[in-house]
Amino acid sequence: MTDFATESLAAVSSDLLTRATAVFEYTHKSATSLLSAFDDAKAKRGRPRGILTDQEQDILRAALVMCCAGMDAALKHAIRDCLEQLLEKNAQVREGFEKFIRKRIGGEGDILELGGGVKFVAAVLAEKEPRRRLIEEYIKELTGESLQSAEEVMRTTAALGLDYQDIDLDVPRLKEIFGIRNKIIHELDIDLSAKKRKQRVRSQSDLLDSSDYILQVTKVIIETLNGSL
Repeated sequence: MTDFATESLAAVSSDLLTRATAVFEYTHKSATSLLSAFDDAKAKRGRPRGILTDQEQDILRAALVMCCAGMDAALKHAIRDCLEQLLEKNAQVREGFEKFIRKRIGGEGDILELGGGVKFVAAVLAEKEPRRRLIEEYIKELTGESLQSAEEVMRTTAALGLDYQDIDLDVPRLKEIFGIRNKIIHELDIDLSAKKRKQRVRSQSDLLDSSDYILQVTKVIIETLNGSL
């Protein structure tokens, strides 16, 4: 039976991580269901060895895409639910928040929803709870983009006060995995220059191990963050 090495339950005690943990565990469960479908497909073929069929590879591709989406959702819930408390405890988190405020006051950034620094300051000060508004704006910036690259994952973990070395993040491997994910999502993993099979041939270990690593990283981030709350 094909399965993930990563355990399906995250060991957390903080209520602030309830939603992030639920997303991780649901992702693991759903991806595991796809592995069951993969085993069924191989059993029906009757030849478990050799190059996987297109159908079998597609099932594992779907599992990888699902695991990446689960990481995205789990980290965004962690930002929304934990950031305010982390601001009171973690100097790195506070520094990132202050940097964001300086940038917005200076009128920098790719998306200027409030039309510049002066307008931003005026809108914030007009609020009944200015700090609350600032936190909401920071959360919007951190969660506004899709977390489907190693750079975005590192940016998010840094905003949560986590050092990528402390969570043993293999950045080159993460970049490679998101590269595979992006070829699947944006190009259907198609290689029209290939002589025979027009979809890139992916091995079982390539796709399965990549999905498992994304689950592992998501779980480690949640559990490490739990120790900071």
